[in-house]
Amino acid sequence: MHFPGHRSEPDRDAHVSVDLSDPSLVSIRIAGDLDHAGTRSIEHRFQQAIAQARGAVHVASDQVTFVDSAGLRMLLQGQMMAADRSLEYRLVNPAPPLTRLLQISGLDDLLESAIE
Repeated sequence: MHFPGHRSEPDRDAHVSVDLSDPSLVSIRIAGDLDHAGTRSIEHRFQQAIAQARGAVHVASDQVTFVDSAGLRMLLQGQMMAADRSLEYRLVNPAPPLTRLLQISGLDDLLESAIE
């Protein structure tokens, strides 16, 4: 049975990919729904990538289709992990749902964003 507004469509599942080819920049791409289930499925890999960083951490988030407090928590924990190691942490091209949540929550000043 399908319920309107149900977000478990396969093409909206959360995904994370990591580029570690440049030691001074870890590029993380997140996509899909960053709700409770989606965040749980990618959080470990997301944190591993930040732990491997030696310079900047850029999180490309232009393919995020939905984000709630679980996704926001994951991004904030990433920022704290980077700050603890004096690493630059930047959201790159945040998708409209993420931008809106950051603005509504007042966290847009805390999580630096860049349009590239």
